[in-house]
Amino acid sequence: MGKLDFFVDCSANAAPEFQGRGGEQIASQIVNILSNLFSAKNFDLTQLSIVAGKKCWHLYVDIVLLESSGNLYDACALATKLALARARFPLLSVKSDDEGQIEIDFANETDEVFKLNVESLPHSVSVCKIGNNYVVDSDLKEESVTKVRITFGFDNKANIRYTSKDGFGSLDPDSLYSIVDIAKNSSKKLQEFYEEAISRIDDKYFYRFI
Repeated sequence: MGKLDFFVDCSANAAPEFQGRGGEQIASQIVNILSNLFSAKNFDLTQLSIVAGKKCWHLYVDIVLLESSGNLYDACALATKLALARARFPLLSVKSDDEGQIEIDFANETDEVFKLNVESLPHSVSVCKIGNNYVVDSDLKEESVTKVRITFGFDNKANIRYTSKDGFGSLDPDSLYSIVDIAKNSSKKLQEFYEEAISRIDDKYFYRFI
């Protein structure tokens, strides 16, 4: 299987909350959510395998937050999915000599590439409970007065693939059902946005920049 690692840098110029250890804590939370969303349970990492058990692609997703005007967790998850969908990898030729040494060569043409199947990869929707209200796409100020936040991971068919809860507040069953409904409706809108964004750039446009 392949490997997928995340690194998040919260620029101190983006928000006062990013200064000092505050930025490190937020970055750590984002990395934790992304690692779970894009784990082997939800992402077929065998696509990144070159030689089973020996060689694979190791992807590093580096995210730099330069602005904070909405929910950072959901934005980072959607940006990661879009980046993986647009990524192209050169086709490889794998040979092994008599001693078992593996030789890997790249394809000759730049358009001899393959792309990952990320259609079922989940995107996240975070719902915050502020008082008796539920807020989607909350910013850092709204997060600061949030009693509890639940982050869901939905696949392209609106199935829940991941959940996490933050905060010290509690939820009764009725509140939880309402949050799930709100998150599911929001996930469908996010899926529509994702599909539209992917359709805007065709492969001919992409190849001019590789």
